[in-house]
Amino acid sequence: MGNTHYAAWRPRDKAFGSLIVHTRDNHVTLGLFEPDSGDGTDYQWDTEEWPDALREHELILPPMIWRSGACVRVETRDGEARVGCLVPTDGCNYIAHDCSYMAVCRPGGARKRLHFAKVLETLLPVGTEVFVKLASQPQLRVSSGEAARPLLSARLNAPTVEDPEPGKVYVTCMQKPVLARTDASEISCVTLVLDPWDLELEAEDPSDVVRYLVSA
Repeated sequence: MGNTHYAAWRPRDKAFGSLIVHTRDNHVTLGLFEPDSGDGTDYQWDTEEWPDALREHELILPPMIWRSGACVRVETRDGEARVGCLVPTDGCNYIAHDCSYMAVCRPGGARKRLHFAKVLETLLPVGTEVFVKLASQPQLRVSSGEAARPLLSARLNAPTVEDPEPGKVYVTCMQKPVLARTDASEISCVTLVLDPWDLELEAEDPSDVVRYLVSA
């Protein structure tokens, strides 16, 4: 079993670092960077004393984002907000040496490096409403009366397969038979696997949004 890496954070002065659990040697190391002084300090503790040591140094271990398909809100240089999908580096989302994650949000696979605190601040939870650009998914079927509307309402979901493709986003949307009313008994859900750039975070005009796909 390999070493396990966690981010460490001290809110008081925004000191941060990576805590590494060395599973073979039964000890823990921490490289801590302190922005106020610009200095870095290395610590080593055994597996029994490190929780007390973290409390003594006022450090917390924030939540880690391990899963595939996790999404964040990415601000571009021109101020545009995009959906970004976290992608692994060397098999893991978290990059220990500089306490960051990588996200992809544009075609071509270009990656954007994000500090772990920024990822936690901008994380988009499962269930967040997003909007599928229907022009990018011509196979999706909507009612004839809504064919001109450019966006489909959907909700972020976790991967529904055991080995998901990195950089893909899972979204779930509602579907009903083509001749059905909006009776709840006739509505089902369908999960789509998309690129993050096929999604919008906001719909400027609610009348642009399709709420249901239709099935035969």
